[in-house]
Amino acid sequence: MHKLRALIILIEILLWVLAPFWSVKVYASGMVLITGLQTGSSSNASSEYVEITNQSGGEVVVDSWRIRYASSTGISYTTKATLTGIIADGESMTFATSAYVGVAQNRQIMVEGLAQVGGHIQLVDNLNNVVDLLGWGTAIHPEVSSAKAPSAGQVLNRKIDSSGQFVDTDNNFLDFNLVDLTTTPPAVDQPPEPILNAGLTPPVISEMLPNPASPQTDEKDEFVELYNPNSIPFSLAGYKLQTGRSFSYNLNFTDQVIPALSYVNFTSGASPLTLSNTDGLARLLDSSGLVVDQTDAYGLAPEGQSWALIEGFWMWTLSPTPAMANSLTLPLPPTTKEPAVRAATIKQAAPIKPKTSNVKAASATKSTSTNQPSTSGSSSSSPKPSSRLHPAILAGVGGLALIYGVYEYRHDIKNALYRFKRYRIAGKENRQSSEGGRGD
Repeated sequence: MHKLRALIILIEILLWVLAPFWSVKVYASGMVLITGLQTGSSSNASSEYVEITNQSGGEVVVDSWRIRYASSTGISYTTKATLTGIIADGESMTFATSAYVGVAQNRQIMVEGLAQVGGHIQLVDNLNNVVDLLGWGTAIHPEVSSAKAPSAGQVLNRKIDSSGQFVDTDNNFLDFNLVDLTTTPPAVDQPPEPILNAGLTPPVISEMLPNPASPQTDEKDEFVELYNPNSIPFSLAGYKLQTGRSFSYNLNFTDQVIPALSYVNFTSGASPLTLSNTDGLARLLDSSGLVVDQTDAYGLAPEGQSWALIEGFWMWTLSPTPAMANSLTLPLPPTTKEPAVRAATIKQAAPIKPKTSNVKAASATKSTSTNQPSTSGSSSSSPKPSSRLHPAILAGVGGLALIYGVYEYRHDIKNALYRFKRYRIAGKENRQSSEGGRGD
């Protein structure tokens, strides 16, 4: 009886010791693997990470999965990290301590405390199944044989076969290599550098204000506007905006981004750009120096008007709209000597019958008042201007002409008067001679 009781006690002790390892075998071998381990760097013993990689051929949801750690004796496991999210096929997820300073893909926080000399790491799913196990150094419960213990400045990386797949023989010693961090970085995948603006249409120059109206000034308020026609933001990094008759003014972009379907303007006061008041234009160059857009050249810039791209054509508008959609407002054509705005106001006011003193001006130019109805209501026709000159003017002109004629022909007049006088004397003498002869 005493021997049986001793045997039962021994079995209970064995069950208690081996209980944490009943599910050591991976339930789905090769689905998600532990692929990297660091227990400390050469400069910081707390710089630790565990990397796992999905090579199942599809996405894996890892919500409520855990990274668990046990010392080399493997008596009990503690949770170092709880997983969340989805790991795509071929992607990795890294659990690192706050002291870790390296680059890691899909990084999540892990509690520190991995022994350098030896220990166990388990990857456990939400049903408490052990998905993978790594034992190193002095670990007594690895997969068959423990991997070598990494020293300070070394990491354990899972081997890769000739087909590019991670090796998984269920033997930690055969599946992992030691890698020196001074020559080879940790086995963590780095996301590729994003290709900026891939497949996007370059921005267009949509508006310029070369000659601001007072109180605005050329030094502060001139602007060039760009428009992003894409449905996603566009990065101007590496682009260059140039202005001037010979493109001598440059604005180099570094991290400027134009939101989707949006306008952004760059003023002379906040940039090196300057716009010429005559014969100016602007152009936009990409990061390779290629001209992707250029405005039409303009002549003399009217004050306060912007040179805007409207319906595919460059034209002047009275309504500058910085960082907004362009608006076309044309100046009213002048119909009288009054300004265009005054003419428009008069056109909407009550019609006024023209006065007699303005008759000559009405006959010299086309007046809009001749097309307006009479305010008297009795007649729709305007007074007809007289074509005859004033009699006093005619008399004055005639008198001047008479005086000029007398002066011009004074000698002829004098001779005519002299002859007339001689004729009268001769006639008188003839009459006297005749009368004397009759008397004898």
